[in-house]
Amino acid sequence: QSVYVIAQFGTHREELYARKMANLARISPSNLYNQAMLAYHNENYWDAYILFSRLYAQYPDFFKNDAVAYNSASSLENLDMRKSALQSYADLKSRFSKSSFVYDADLGMMRILYRDGMYHDVERQFRVIRDSDAPEGIKQYAAYYMGETEVIRMEYLRALVYFAMINSGHEAYVFAQHS
Repeated sequence: QSVYVIAQFGTHREELYARKMANLARISPSNLYNQAMLAYHNENYWDAYILFSRLYAQYPDFFKNDAVAYNSASSLENLDMRKSALQSYADLKSRFSKSSFVYDADLGMMRILYRDGMYHDVERQFRVIRDSDAPEGIKQYAAYYMGETEVIRMEYLRALVYFAMINSGHEAYVFAQHS
């Protein structure tokens, strides 16, 4: 007389490995984009930059690559990697010249130039934004940075002209009124 027992104690290594590989293959560009945006909004800029860079490299035809390029450059700016961010913004402008993110890139470049004390270039960048079809909100932020530049230069009357360009409902209005 024989007794047969069948027991299963769990999944074996090969099955676990196969599942892991299948899950890695399932990461779509949209999922990768969502992960990157979540990291960005959680102010985890290094992880966001890595994810955006991976997305840009692995999926060069992704339909939101202009947003990917902008958020990647913005992550670098938030990491205070100014030179790399400036180059990334410039690359975005050349590769996606018709994108609405070009205006955000122009403002990002202006912020970096302002922080680096390159006030002549800040003024040049202000003219680029002012003469473009940028949304009013971006133009008003540019006016704020230009006004702050004039304060640093001790050109207070010119600063007032720039600060007067900012509408009372804009986020920079309060700061402009106290500069």
